[in-house]
Amino acid sequence: MNPIKQISTVVFFLLVSAAAHAEPLILEETMQGNLIGKYLDVYRVPSGSVKAPDGLAEFTPQTIKKGSPGFGFTSDELWAKITVQNPFPEDKQIYFEIGYAMLDTIEIFRDKENSPLYTVGDIRPFQERPVLYRNPIFPLEVAPDSSETFWFHVKTQSSLNFPLYIWDPLVFLEKVNSQQIILGMSYGILFIMVLYNLSLFVFTRELSYIYYSFFVASYSLFLFNLNGIAFEFLWPSFPAWGNISLPPLIALASGFGALFAVQFLNLKMKLPKLARAMTVLGYIYFTLSFIELFLPYGIAIKMSTAGVLLMAFFLFYAPIRSLLTGYKPARYFLTAWTFLILGFFMYAAKSFGLLPNTFITTWSLQIGAVLEVFLLSVALADKINQLKQENERTWASLNKAYGRFVPHAFLGFLEKKNILEVDLGNQVAKKMSVLFCDIRNFTTMSENLTPEENFAFINEYLNRVVPAVHLNQGVVDKYIGDAIMALFPGSPDTAVQAAIDIQNTIQLYNDERKARGDEPIRVGIGIHMGDLMLGTIGTPEHMQGSVIADAVNLASRLEEMTKLVGADILISSQTMYNLEKPEDFKTRFLGQIRVKGKQENIAIFEVLDALPHDQLQRRIDLKKDFRQGVEAFFEHKYEQAQALFHRLFTECPEDRAVAGYLKRIEKKLGETKHI
Repeated sequence: MNPIKQISTVVFFLLVSAAAHAEPLILEETMQGNLIGKYLDVYRVPSGSVKAPDGLAEFTPQTIKKGSPGFGFTSDELWAKITVQNPFPEDKQIYFEIGYAMLDTIEIFRDKENSPLYTVGDIRPFQERPVLYRNPIFPLEVAPDSSETFWFHVKTQSSLNFPLYIWDPLVFLEKVNSQQIILGMSYGILFIMVLYNLSLFVFTRELSYIYYSFFVASYSLFLFNLNGIAFEFLWPSFPAWGNISLPPLIALASGFGALFAVQFLNLKMKLPKLARAMTVLGYIYFTLSFIELFLPYGIAIKMSTAGVLLMAFFLFYAPIRSLLTGYKPARYFLTAWTFLILGFFMYAAKSFGLLPNTFITTWSLQIGAVLEVFLLSVALADKINQLKQENERTWASLNKAYGRFVPHAFLGFLEKKNILEVDLGNQVAKKMSVLFCDIRNFTTMSENLTPEENFAFINEYLNRVVPAVHLNQGVVDKYIGDAIMALFPGSPDTAVQAAIDIQNTIQLYNDERKARGDEPIRVGIGIHMGDLMLGTIGTPEHMQGSVIADAVNLASRLEEMTKLVGADILISSQTMYNLEKPEDFKTRFLGQIRVKGKQENIAIFEVLDALPHDQLQRRIDLKKDFRQGVEAFFEHKYEQAQALFHRLFTECPEDRAVAGYLKRIEKKLGETKHI
């Protein structure tokens, strides 16, 4: 015997008794839609063996202890007898309702009659029903102070369930109105969620949304069929389609549920074997949904029901495994499916009489579906939020990694959020200060070091001086061997302060080098403020950020000039005159120079703040005399200039700029004597 049939038979005989006939149902003033299975004499007979009530003589009836008869999937037919007593002195109108819409054929007979009063079912046109309602309704009348016996004959390829209710017609109408509100709300929510998630898929291209939308749509159509709503409103004139559509819809919902779980739980990455198994299972369900259109309903519904049990296992197992991997959105997924499955079990238990007929048990399918849809929507939102956070962390990591090669500030200059937005040829014009810093005599120094020692020295040096750039709002644009090129988008004060901090850092670094026996180093720094073009150059396959401007060339020339004039920090007049707080810096005019490629001389200034305190003070004290010597030199008063610088050299012999001018004066005087 089929296992399902065995189980249903056992359940049935737990609910029935082979005792005497059932008691008659005594009508009350108002019948409130009570489940009246205990008033039934039930006969389970082989298919086609009995055509009318008088053919049941050889069969033994069973009575129902509680609830309603249910045999599961079986080829047998059901006959049920009920006796109704009307104790009132007037005719009593009653409605019998069968609370299961999927029965193929239901006939109702009066006692001693072999022709049915009504014949309805989901294989017959909906318009033939005496009451146009989703569940089969039989309007009857019982004479005053009398008893009437009615026989029900049910045959179906679906599950053979027979939940029978009795209603007062007016109460039934009130029930229909309230049910319409509940059904409208529940199915309205499902419909809205389908549209909402479809729109999210259009905007995000996240596959979870499209799978979820199709799952909710197919599951909703399954509920429409199960509740008889589809037959009442969608295809009332096509009972053949309504009678074969339920199993394919179950299979479709199972298939989309499997693919949704794979996508939502991120199983391909976290649990690839389980992902492959559920993906294959999903496509098997899709194939099954097509095949079931051509199979007998009894076979198709059993296949889909077995498939649901298998899918229910996977839809519990997968989120539990996913939770164990630390994937937090799986908790919503598991809770949602728990509500859905719980709704199914409560509905089934109510149908078998194991649970009372209450609001919760009657609407458990709809309640479970709405809760499942709501929680899965929350789960999807939670997942998208987590993906967003993960993407933000990924972008932050990528930008941090790329920032080691392309400064973040460079992206900001180009108004780009991340490196992937940068294209070849992106450019922008900016007014900035350019700082060049270079180690004096590095070539000679590096010849005495191995390649490994050279790299170690350069990195040790850069690790000390580059923070001074960053602390003063600067950006290192590039490293050119031992040289640094930095950009300062704000006031030139920040560039000058960075230069001072670099020189102070070098003094501390030299103390360390002396302590371990290494030669001290000196660096020269040149700063110029001007208009720049920042952008990307190269090829689409290999490009880099670059700065193109005359200001870059001039800053580089100023750095080279520090060697000639004996200064540590030189700034151009353009930089000097744009300082916001020139009084914060100790500077002196060094004269004018002609930079290679330029027709006009430019004025240059030395920044003195990084000098030791005693040297700084002497140069400040002699600043006026130094200025007079410079002016005399450029007015070609070389003897006067020579006398001034000789006196300055006597008072401040460590001033390399003074020594430099004396050499230049001697050269000029020599040229004059030669002429």
